[in-house]
Amino acid sequence: MAKKWIWIVLLSLISIDVIAQDTGVLDGIVTSYKTAADGWTAAIKGYVFSLFWSLALLDFVWTGIKLIFRKPDINDVISEYLTYRKS
Repeated sequence: MAKKWIWIVLLSLISIDVIAQDTGVLDGIVTSYKTAADGWTAAIKGYVFSLFWSLALLDFVWTGIKLIFRKPDINDVISEYLTYRKS
């Protein structure tokens, strides 16, 4: 029974020593991900800006179309665009 405990203690000490060693595996994963992400970040940024401004223009035009059907005066138009942008 005592031999069993000695082996358990020795194996646990060895495993603690192995766990404590820094092998840099996670650093390698992070580095490879960053390298891959740097390649497509520049390409996707252009598409994102184009999509954003296209949707902003579409929203502006859609609000204008809705206003045309109501036949507002200038105060209503300004009020609509300013209050709509806040919300």
